[in-house]
Amino acid sequence: IVAMGSVCETIREVVDALPEEDAALLRALYLQTPPLTLRAYSEKTGIPVMTLHYRKEKLLRLLKQQI
Repeated sequence: IVAMGSVCETIREVVDALPEEDAALLRALYLQTPPLTLRAYSEKTGIPVMTLHYRKEKLLRLLKQQI
């Protein structure tokens, strides 16, 4: 349980260090309650779903490297 808390803290630190647009995407998809779907986030922001998908995948790879 201690390790999981450390990982969560690391994730939040990495997300906070990202450019605001990228951080907002990850917060909306994973950290807010309830999380948004890509489609809902697309409708909210006007950014195409596939653009968000590619950005999300890039950010998840970055997070994986940082953890």
